[in-house]
Amino acid sequence: MSYNAATASSSLTAFETPFSDTGLVRESSEWNETTPAVPDLESPFSFEFEAGDSAQPVHATDFVQLLAEMESPAFRQSLYDMAAEMEESWSARISNETAMGERFEPFARQEAFTYLSPVLNETEQAIEKVRHYFSGNDLASHNEAAIDQFFDELETGSLPGPAQEQFFKSIVNKVKSVVKTGVNLAKKGISAVGKILPIGKVLEKIKGMVRPLLERVLKYALGKLPASLRPHAANLAKRFLNIESETAVEDGSMNELEAIETEFNSNLAQSLFTADDQEASGIVYEYEQSAGEQPAALPSLDAARQQLMDDLRQGERIAPAIEKFLPAAILALQPVVKIAVSIIGRQRLINYLSGLLAKLIEKYVPQQVVKPLAGSIIDVGLSAIGFETSDRESAAPGYEALVNTIQETVEQLNESAIQDESSLAAATLSAFEKAAANNFPADYLRRELQVPGQQGTWIMMPRNGAKYQYKKYSRVTPVTIEPAVAKHIMSFGGQPLAMFLRDQLGLDPAKPIQAKVHLYEAIPGTRLSQIAAGEKNIPGLSVLNGYLQLHPLDVKTAALLLKEGLLGADLPKKLLASRIHIGSGQRFYFLEIDGARLRTMPSLVKKSGVINQSGATTKNVPVQPSDIQGVVNFVKAEIRINYYFSETESSAVVEKLNKSDFFGAANSIRQSVGNVLNDMLLKNAGSKVKVIHESIPELYVDHLEEKQDQFMGAIGKEAIAKIVEKLIGLVADSAVQGMLNYFRARAAEFRQAQSDEADGVTVKMIFSNIPGMSKIGSVLKALKGSFSLAGITDFSMPSIPVPDVQVKAGKQFD
Repeated sequence: MSYNAATASSSLTAFETPFSDTGLVRESSEWNETTPAVPDLESPFSFEFEAGDSAQPVHATDFVQLLAEMESPAFRQSLYDMAAEMEESWSARISNETAMGERFEPFARQEAFTYLSPVLNETEQAIEKVRHYFSGNDLASHNEAAIDQFFDELETGSLPGPAQEQFFKSIVNKVKSVVKTGVNLAKKGISAVGKILPIGKVLEKIKGMVRPLLERVLKYALGKLPASLRPHAANLAKRFLNIESETAVEDGSMNELEAIETEFNSNLAQSLFTADDQEASGIVYEYEQSAGEQPAALPSLDAARQQLMDDLRQGERIAPAIEKFLPAAILALQPVVKIAVSIIGRQRLINYLSGLLAKLIEKYVPQQVVKPLAGSIIDVGLSAIGFETSDRESAAPGYEALVNTIQETVEQLNESAIQDESSLAAATLSAFEKAAANNFPADYLRRELQVPGQQGTWIMMPRNGAKYQYKKYSRVTPVTIEPAVAKHIMSFGGQPLAMFLRDQLGLDPAKPIQAKVHLYEAIPGTRLSQIAAGEKNIPGLSVLNGYLQLHPLDVKTAALLLKEGLLGADLPKKLLASRIHIGSGQRFYFLEIDGARLRTMPSLVKKSGVINQSGATTKNVPVQPSDIQGVVNFVKAEIRINYYFSETESSAVVEKLNKSDFFGAANSIRQSVGNVLNDMLLKNAGSKVKVIHESIPELYVDHLEEKQDQFMGAIGKEAIAKIVEKLIGLVADSAVQGMLNYFRARAAEFRQAQSDEADGVTVKMIFSNIPGMSKIGSVLKALKGSFSLAGITDFSMPSIPVPDVQVKAGKQFD
């Protein structure tokens, strides 16, 4: 393979540019630079498959059970919300983050220290109380009820906001899981023979991990969390369980907040299961030191974008200007391409791409062309974006469109494109067409690239802020949301839009709803909390936790909601599991509905076992939508279905029960739970069903590594997914029937839970002692380890026993 910029022009002759040449006033000069050729390439990626797994420790099941108990979406949510609040605290006080240069991070750290100090102090003090209470030689004498009572009465102090309170509560719950596991091990006689450290020592180590944990949250907020954290976190538990850890390749299967929690949980668990004090201290030391690791020094993408705009504005030669920009774009946007580039010769590839891209944009760079382009962009963005009429004199939006197009072109390239000159030219032009359609007004594009009926374009936002954080579509579309549409549009986690409208906005989704639809797109580094914070002029969005009102806009949703599928963007399913993990290029929508606001309720802060709701100082938190969770526990031969009735849904059920309308209550439950089991749980089993098994410390099927070039690796993950889905499917009908039986016999318990001050009610359906679970577990171990499929031919699903049903106030998932 060879790349030669002299052939870039000839490469383009085989293709048509995406532009209609509207608005051009002159042709630009030819670009005649040449670059050295690049030798032919082999793909740099090589995955070496290693079969089999080593003998696991005697207490592997206890270890993985502890990991599963500590895993908590609520904990990750608290990290996300704390990061958002930290960022808001410093971004509100600066006008230009890039201009601050080296002064920005010390300033942000000082603001973060002020924010984090209260929660750090409260958490360390609480752990010290736990350490003092459980220290001694009588650990085995504690019973579960007494442990629960102690932790329920543990003071939370007074923290500034709900996010910090949830963080505190989550840490305390993790510590409780460690203590309970230690008690159980002590009752087995493990501590007596020196197999684990005294619990006081363990808790001392855990207390030492809180500060480095918060350092990771700060780095996440700053966008400086080392990328190496993800594979490192995933491999921690595997090493302890003697499971072969595959080559650490950053495939995005674990997002940053999951990696932070996985690493923290693994270190907590290893502290408990380590018998040597020096080794346990080493775990804490390594955790502290790794928190201080600096990511590889990357050129700032924001600074590189600004430099390219300045160069184009000042009339610099186009290809060299793009050449200076590309290293930051490639390193920041494309970790896979980055690896390939580092092997084949980054500069040669950059020279070729810069020549190719220069040819594509050169006719739009002159001032007399870019100013009309900017004016056209401003015209379509006057109403939605807030451009002023006077802004028509600025050429900046035009240069932004050019830089966005170049950046998004590079973002779409992948390893397969870097094979030879022809494939790179074809892939670049295809990516360029998509990027141009995303950033140029429709009348600048060829007809076949225009979105039918499109009257807007995507513009960098916020216009007045420390830095650009997202893009917004310049057109706001009025729509009528019909009940059938609300039922079939899915939001994050498989939640139907109708459920969001009912539970979180308090609307009746059985009636048509009038709304204005605002559209957004993520750029590298975007978090949904940043979009909500930046949209200060949109009623109801820029509020505390306002980002919970942003929904994914895939092609299907865009077709149903806006009657134009091309305004949506389909991305991997893993980016639809949660609002805290999104990807660059992903699109979202917000429904502006007259009079509708995100519903909240007072947070319930326990202090000395008493609910503290002190009038004006009470903090409000958003109400939660109905939700569902599955837990397939091979360690205990148990399956759990946890159904959370939102406050609205649980109130409706109680209303029927109070009228002695048991048939109506049972029917509504059958419809609601049945639909949620199928639409939310079974269709999202990979991310909503927790799997507890000693050979799967990843806990979720979606987190299992799948090596596409290893046939058995892909088959193993697919087989595990099908087994888990089939198990959940087996219990679905039984779960609905078990809940109906519960309401017939014990409706008073549900009424009592619903009357509690907590938000909503959780019904737990527990299928215990399921016969055949151990055999299924052996099959999973084979699929995950040696891929020996012996015994799978006569494998059959177990019979499902009648579930035990429990009801709890609030949302209480396992």
